[in-house]
Amino acid sequence: MKIHGTTTTRLLVGFAILGVTLSGCAASTPSATNTDTASAGAPDCIPGPPQDLPQDPDGVLESLPEIAIDALKGYGGTIFASPWEDFAPSHAAPWTVGFSGNQANAQNILMQDGVQEIIDANPTLFDAEIISVTATPANDAASQIQGMQTLLQKGVDIIIAPLSSPTALNGVIDQAAEQGVPVISILGQSTSLNAVNVQPNPGQNGYYAAAGLLDQIGDTGTVLTVRSIPGLSIDTSIYDAAKRVFDACTGIETVGELTGYFNPAAAKTETLKFLTTHPGTIDGAFNVANMASGIISAFEQTGRPVPTVADIGGNGAAMAYWRDHPDYNGVAVSLPTQGTARFAMAIGLAMLEGRGLKTTEVAFSPTLITSENFSEWIEADWDETTNVQAEGPSSSIPIDDLVDAFFLN
Repeated sequence: MKIHGTTTTRLLVGFAILGVTLSGCAASTPSATNTDTASAGAPDCIPGPPQDLPQDPDGVLESLPEIAIDALKGYGGTIFASPWEDFAPSHAAPWTVGFSGNQANAQNILMQDGVQEIIDANPTLFDAEIISVTATPANDAASQIQGMQTLLQKGVDIIIAPLSSPTALNGVIDQAAEQGVPVISILGQSTSLNAVNVQPNPGQNGYYAAAGLLDQIGDTGTVLTVRSIPGLSIDTSIYDAAKRVFDACTGIETVGELTGYFNPAAAKTETLKFLTTHPGTIDGAFNVANMASGIISAFEQTGRPVPTVADIGGNGAAMAYWRDHPDYNGVAVSLPTQGTARFAMAIGLAMLEGRGLKTTEVAFSPTLITSENFSEWIEADWDETTNVQAEGPSSSIPIDDLVDAFFLN
């Protein structure tokens, strides 16, 4: 196993999607398992889906099959050969799994549930229970570092972690690698070469959400944007991909850029502030993830018409609003928390089994959610207070095929 020292990090370059423009063609869904759902009348100005691949100094992309290449189109940044390619754990199964949460919220619980599903499906390979620690206060890097060190002291064999920072935890990730313990970063991107980054492709999320929004409102109008945490890698990647779509349609004007911290309540507060000083028509809204319900609620509270909100994540409350208001033209892109955790743990299992991980980045393509496949993504008991993200059918992430694609054996 090639362990990288603490001073070596992967290069994250600016996210510049250079996809080929398909004039007159509607945006298609990113998943090969889904049919195109954009209408034939989609604006001609929408550029084609992203085609560029990450920078590849080690030439690792040429070893990947088509399903992995498709998952990495528009990913941005740099991909390297994994230092875990020849990794083998220090002892035979059963292995102990550590979970390092970045905050005590429903999303972290769902992540642990997804990890636990893989453990329960392989009872002879894992200790029955996860050892879990959670950063307090939320997203506090120092607290999460201390928690990871606690997991290492307890002798875990692998750590699954939604990270509070793409850089601040590099030292403890490298420390874990020196002890032969892989750290899998879930729904985010660490800059340590020793981290394994597992996430839905953020560039594709941003592109399909923005293209789906313009498919609903047309090539002329105003769009309000709500970002999550400025400087967070997934926020930058999603937003830049969406901006590429909006910039290509010169009749689209972005009238505001708010910050909602992935929190529907915070997004509602900021949207209310914006609406009090901007009385003009808002034709559409774009949010980086999980904040659509807050945006919708703000428009409802002020009595303003609710615009189409590009909902990255398929927020449960926003999906319920879509279901309960037949005149609402919704669009969403999947960001399944529990499914991503299952995928991350499947990657971890393959590593522990010595199958040989090829790359530092492991991505999958999201699914575009429209009226045609809406019923597959909403639960009957959801209402306009449900703060979860749509998981959808288990087949939306082809886990077995992707694991085969990113491993040598």
